[in-house]
Amino acid sequence: MKPFLQIRKAIKRNASFESDDVRSSLLNLLDSLEQDVADAPEIDEVFEFSSDTERYAEELKENLRISDEATDKVSEEAEDEDD
Repeated sequence: MKPFLQIRKAIKRNASFESDDVRSSLLNLLDSLEQDVADAPEIDEVFEFSSDTERYAEELKENLRISDEATDKVSEEAEDEDD
């Protein structure tokens, strides 16, 4: 079983996101994590995430924040229309 492949397929098939940026960031992060795992050092060595992984993690956080703000704004506008 290839867990990264399974996760990637699940994201592409089942996950719906308000923003394509979130989906892209998540897939980029997954790709980078997969490479980090493949390049993992021996057990006695310290493992560190690559700069790409850290960058994609930050990008994902920012895109999630933007998406959440957009979702909150739409929700607030819908509530205002109901009043």
